[in-house]
Amino acid sequence: MRILHIHTAFDTGGIETFVTALVNQIAQQGHELHVCSIFQPDASTICWNRLDQRIIRHTLGKTRRGFSLREPFAILRLIRNIRPDVVHVHGFIAYYMLSVLLFHRRIHFVYTLHSTAEKEGNQWDSRLHLLKHFFFRHGWITAVTISHESDLSFDNYYHYCPRQLIYNGIELPTSAPCPKDEWLFIHAGRITEAKNQLMLCRVFRRLVEEGYPIKLQIAGELQDESIFHQMEAYLCPQIEYIGRQADIPQRMSAAGAMCLPSLWEGMPITLFEALATRCIPICTAVGGIKDVITDGENGFLAEQISDESYYQALMRYIRLSVADRTRMRNNSQLTAQRYDIATTAQQYIHLYKHANLTAPIKPC
Repeated sequence: MRILHIHTAFDTGGIETFVTALVNQIAQQGHELHVCSIFQPDASTICWNRLDQRIIRHTLGKTRRGFSLREPFAILRLIRNIRPDVVHVHGFIAYYMLSVLLFHRRIHFVYTLHSTAEKEGNQWDSRLHLLKHFFFRHGWITAVTISHESDLSFDNYYHYCPRQLIYNGIELPTSAPCPKDEWLFIHAGRITEAKNQLMLCRVFRRLVEEGYPIKLQIAGELQDESIFHQMEAYLCPQIEYIGRQADIPQRMSAAGAMCLPSLWEGMPITLFEALATRCIPICTAVGGIKDVITDGENGFLAEQISDESYYQALMRYIRLSVADRTRMRNNSQLTAQRYDIATTAQQYIHLYKHANLTAPIKPC
């Protein structure tokens, strides 16, 4: 098959990491893979540089934020030139509407929702809700959800349109586990409202003031400066913002626990990276996290999204005995093995081959 994947950018982040691992895995199985970045990559664009050499790369060369009519027409020309069997798109569906309208009878379009349906994309996606609903309902685009909650949100938002549920996966590490610093915590995610870093900083500052010898590293692109300015009041030698990093799995290998206090999620790749490196996740119970984490077995779930509830989840980790900590690390590693990217890739390949055979459509 000739397959084209399109995403806005291929730098750092969970979606970028997942898409990169997926296309690399599919390319290794002999399919002709094309990848297009809407934004212009450069020598420091992390995931772009991790793409398999067999993958053919394209870019629209976009450098400024904001939507322009230039991009949908550029994507249309790209698809016309490549003539793929499948076009797999990720987020911001406004970019792809023109191509779907013109090519839906000849090309299979697949669209992965990387968040809950109502949070997916940007303001253009919400304005185009009725058109997206039409595309999904009539099978012009095959929608893919990535967790049980993502699937329920799709059902509620698009009213019984057909879709497929395929869990995300990661490339599992092959190296042996390294020694852990049990008091080192890591958080990886863009500085945004969804990731809830401000609450994380407040709770850790409380732990610091109570005398615990903890250290928190916050890694991720500074996307929302207003949130970061509020975080700065809580930063100190024990609570450190380390910016964008290319070695998150390696940092998790050394850390005792991973913090994910999100307000909402799809199926976070950082969760799988933590599990695979025996780094115990301490999370809020949102999105696909609830599908993966069993509280007290392979991680901890805060009962509510609040400072006090997340504080109590952290204290449960801090009070773990050596035996319980070892048990949870072993359980974490076993959980990660269920989310191998090779399995995810096989499910997507099957979907590509049958993308036009959508399930019967229920009345809306």
